[in-house]
Amino acid sequence: MKNRGSKVSSRSGGPYKEAASLLLSLLRNTGKGKSLKTLAFGGSQRTPVSKSSYATVCKTLEHKKLIDEILSYSPKTNKKLLKNLILGGEDGVKDIGLAYILLYELLFGKFQRIRGGGHAKRIILQYEDELRAFKQLVLKKNGPVYVVPKFPRYVRINTLKADVNKVVDILRSEFRDRIYMDRHVPNLLVLPPGTDLHNHTLVKNGELILQDKSSCFSALALTYGSGSSTIIGDSMDACASPGNKTTHLAALLEDTASRGSKSIENRHLPSRLYALDRDSSRVKILRDRVGKLTSETESNVVVESLHADFLNMNPEDKRFANLRSILLDPSCSGSGIVSQPDRIGFGDDDTDQRIESLSNFQITALKHAMSFTQVKRIVYSTCSIHDKENENVVATCLKEVNSHGGLWRLVSPISLKSWSRRGKVVSGLTKDQSQCLIRCDARLDDDTNGFFVACFEREEIFNEKKNKYKLEVPRGLSIYDNQFKDKVEINSKSASGTIPSEDGDESLKSNRTSGKEMDCIKKKVKKIKWKQKQAMQKAERLRRKREADTQKVNQK
Repeated sequence: MKNRGSKVSSRSGGPYKEAASLLLSLLRNTGKGKSLKTLAFGGSQRTPVSKSSYATVCKTLEHKKLIDEILSYSPKTNKKLLKNLILGGEDGVKDIGLAYILLYELLFGKFQRIRGGGHAKRIILQYEDELRAFKQLVLKKNGPVYVVPKFPRYVRINTLKADVNKVVDILRSEFRDRIYMDRHVPNLLVLPPGTDLHNHTLVKNGELILQDKSSCFSALALTYGSGSSTIIGDSMDACASPGNKTTHLAALLEDTASRGSKSIENRHLPSRLYALDRDSSRVKILRDRVGKLTSETESNVVVESLHADFLNMNPEDKRFANLRSILLDPSCSGSGIVSQPDRIGFGDDDTDQRIESLSNFQITALKHAMSFTQVKRIVYSTCSIHDKENENVVATCLKEVNSHGGLWRLVSPISLKSWSRRGKVVSGLTKDQSQCLIRCDARLDDDTNGFFVACFEREEIFNEKKNKYKLEVPRGLSIYDNQFKDKVEINSKSASGTIPSEDGDESLKSNRTSGKEMDCIKKKVKKIKWKQKQAMQKAERLRRKREADTQKVNQK
């Protein structure tokens, strides 16, 4: 055992200061709706953090659950948990953000040592032997560390403001042959993983929208449904903020109107898209987002943002007399989202009680949507992978509403006909019904975050003649067919066995790997392994020295 009598409390973090500050800010804002990226790059009141610091925080969050479990052990010589010894009391590290960063570097970092850290480093190294021993116990129990997948970068062309071919031409001049068209979602482009477009002119002016693939499925399914005649009338996004799905739906509706798929003689122009949110701060975000992403010129679809609770909306309200479709994407556990490290690090609140509470709310919301007798199509979606929030909600609502003459039926979205992963068979759903449901799961290699989509139509429109759905590919583009997947797997095999961070390996900037480039990669990996070996040998020498010093103290 080491001498643990020194009393230290400095917050000096050396090279980890910026990362520690970012992580501490995230910990303090947990549950307040601020994501890691917002805290790192989105605040106008502060200078954006460096990509290396952001990557360090991402990696720390990926390992946070394991670190917490390691800290839950107690040394044999002390009944206190390591968490209380390292993070608590006067002798512990005062800056919890710095503590987690240093613990990650020591236990899971590339070289598994702390480069700086000052007094905080000394506190942690007092318990290094126990930390490493408990790490092995935890890994033996839990298996390998879950590594956040590296999806391609998905970007949606905002057809409300931009010309598709012009945007494609601009991006092709920058990315050459490393840009593709998604095979399911219209105007969704696929770029190499790690591509950073946050400061791109097209993103800033609203012509391009950074949006994950699976979150585009809701609006797509609502617009085209089972292929029956395009529904004439108004639409509603019942839980709209921050507005990506709202503006996507507006773009799709505008496109179908401009193509003449709706009879102008038989419908009121312009149609309205009501976007609701019950929280005042979120409504402000929604209105700002809609204002930025919609065109000021005359349109066939007008988005009207409302500060309102969907559950309090009266189906008989005259405003909604022409309402024909509802997109319902209510609050959920978010258990399917794995590309955001702040969700990975704080996923322990998915308790049975919380899931049950969310499921009850979702059932209430979906049944309320079904109570609008003038509505012909509803899409229910979540970013959850839990059956309780997905298939069970669908089964419960169909049973309870249809028993009172609702006449709703599940339909398979024609626009997602080629998507292979379907729903699960649960009590209350037949196999055919489950095949109508759409599921995405990153853990099953879907190259997008976890998502669930259920599309409902009234019997009266389901029986109508079906239209064909055709995905149009912009000129000069090919359909994406996992061209980036092999590239990521090659370059993700670092000596530490982890996937490159958000700032990306430089080798990802090319879609072709020549023999010379592969030699450079091999040399780089060899050098990293050599440095690791040197670091481990040094750590071993220091450990032996500490043991010798401890024996001398005990002999005295």
